[in-house]
Parts: sequence; C-alpha cells; structure tokens
Amino acid sequence: MADLEKVGGGVAGQGARGALCWTEHMSAFMLRKMVELIAQGTQVYNHLCKCRSRWVRIARLKDLSRALWDDQNNMIVLEEEHYMGHTKDKSKGVEFLNVLVENYTPMSIIFGGTQAT
Repeated sequence: MADLEKVGGGVAGQGARGALCWTEHMSAFMLRKMVELIAQGTQVYNHLCKCRSRWVRIARLKDLSRALWDDQNNMIVLEEEHYMGHTKDKSKGVEFLNVLVENYTPMSIIFGGTQAT
C-alpha cells in the first residue's frame, strides 16, 4: 500500500508525472496475473464488481451535503446529528461513515474519475 501512495501521490492522473501511458508489456503483465488468479480459483471479475460498487457508494457518500472528507485518515466524517439522520433514513453505506475507509488509495487509483491514455 505504501508503494501505491508513492506513485503519483496515490491518485491516478494527479501525480508529478501526469497521465500514465499504458503499454503492451503492461497489458500482457496484467493479463498474465489475472489468468494466474483465475487458475487458482479466485473470482476476479466478481471481486472487481464488488469493489467497484463499494467505490460508487463511497463516492456518493463523499458528496453528501454535510459530509467532510478527512484526507489524513481516508474517512467520510459526519457530525453526530447528521450521522443519526442519515442512518435513520438509509442503511446502505453506513459502514463507510466516520470510520477509516479500507483500501481507499488502491480503489481511487483503479476506479477514480481519471482515464488512462
């Protein structure tokens, strides 16, 4: 995880080097790794879909009108009053409020809004 934070500041397209240019060698490497995981019986596609849906929920929660984003701790922070109001109305996403968002940096690199060229 520390390695991911060193590359481009942790968020795709926002590093000092700019956008990453994807090469054939990189594609081949990534595909070989995916094939290895699948050969071991790992459900790669299902897991990526689950991570993507988790990222979408986190992004929506960050956009709540009273939500604050804590960059130091990767947390979506709501004051108690707003937290109680949100959890009373909606149960989805509660697990991401006022707690450390696990794997935020890798998810932001993979699913963030920037596009590779």
